[in-house]
Amino acid sequence: MFNAFNSVVLAADFNKNSISNLESQIPGYKFNGANLNRLISLQDFGVVNILFFVGGVALIISLISAGIGLMTAAGDPSKIKAGQTKITNGLLGMLLMLSAYFIIRLVGTILNLPGITATF
Repeated sequence: MFNAFNSVVLAADFNKNSISNLESQIPGYKFNGANLNRLISLQDFGVVNILFFVGGVALIISLISAGIGLMTAAGDPSKIKAGQTKITNGLLGMLLMLSAYFIIRLVGTILNLPGITATF
């Protein structure tokens, strides 16, 4: 049984030995050795991760643009409708992207296609 109080590690004492100690005490835990530079660099990111990032940025820009449009509409029904349409389109685009991702994963898992499940 894992006891959290026995495994408290101070930041100054955190090293490779403490990581292997955690790996032995927590079933299923595996530290993969990633660091901040590796997480930020593009060498480990696949196309899917980059597309999700771009889609998320596009959603944020769409929502901010729609919010500004709604705030500056001054009661004009056509501007309010345009702002609401931008919000709807942005959210539907993100929903479509997420749905496509999960459908592809599901089909790859059902058909036991390792190339698809490894890529996505």
